[in-house]
Amino acid sequence: EDAVFRRETILHLLRIYYWDHYVAFRKKAGTDDFPNLNSNKEKIACKFAALVSEYYATQREVAFYADKLCITPVYLSQVMQEVNGQGAYEMIADYLVVRIKSLLRNADLDIKDVARQTGFANQSSLSRFFRRQTGMSPSEYRRTIHIIR
Repeated sequence: EDAVFRRETILHLLRIYYWDHYVAFRKKAGTDDFPNLNSNKEKIACKFAALVSEYYATQREVAFYADKLCITPVYLSQVMQEVNGQGAYEMIADYLVVRIKSLLRNADLDIKDVARQTGFANQSSLSRFFRRQTGMSPSEYRRTIHIIR
């Protein structure tokens, strides 16, 4: 079970690492255009991922991102399913879970600080979201990765 958990965490962190650097590169280049992509759907998916990396802590609704991309939420979800194999909400939630996990690895941060940094109203709402997504509470997650407070 540890190997599966470790593999999942590494894959999520690599995805975030890639997107963070890609978004930074695009900002430095001063363009929102994605010229090397093959289709309009791939461009939408890349722009969506860049928006998620920027707004994940404050915006979790697919409608917000669809509005930014000037498309409908249903179309955004269809595009993401086709291009990424995962719906738009699932991508937002996955991104948020990986961010939460990375913050939980810091033993100096209380769970309420993690909640604040990831845009949750309180520790309880963070715990409900995290449990729904991962099947464990933030405290249980910390215990599984052997961080002792």
